[in-house]
Amino acid sequence: GGIRVNGLEPIAHLDDIFTLLMFHPSKAAYFETCFEDPADAAALAVKIKNAGLAGRAYVLAFSNRKEFLYAARCAAPDIGIAVMPFFPYNVVSAAGAAGASAVCTGWTPGWPGTREIFKLCARVFDLKSQAARARAMGLELSAGIANDYYDARWLAAAGVNGIWTDDVPLVAKALRGG
Repeated sequence: GGIRVNGLEPIAHLDDIFTLLMFHPSKAAYFETCFEDPADAAALAVKIKNAGLAGRAYVLAFSNRKEFLYAARCAAPDIGIAVMPFFPYNVVSAAGAAGASAVCTGWTPGWPGTREIFKLCARVFDLKSQAARARAMGLELSAGIANDYYDARWLAAAGVNGIWTDDVPLVAKALRGG
């Protein structure tokens, strides 16, 4: 039953994700807002809060869609807010402008050239010192989507708190240095 991707893989219902998080109390979750209306982000924030997960769940949006983050924060003030800037120019100011406690930066594997542009910007704007500054300010900084061993090692060396990936075993191996 339920909805399936290409008729094969099941899509988890939001309640399934909440249940999974309840069984793993040390884990956090990011819920990206792919909505048309900021009121939907507010409704999501309320659902997260009502599930008792506000302390370890983030509503996430691109930096040009801050109204979704504001709506979520107004609906559930204790919900985590995460912002995705388009480039790693100044992650601390991106977080401040969005009222976020977490920044998720990186590239999209399906968009040609975004990985290379991200890495160039990370060098030009010194992602490593930005990560240290974010850490000192208590901001979570994650990056990716690293589906390559060397990209995962590169992000870890840059000092990000978390790495986004579609290949968890590969990234775990890269982080162990194996």
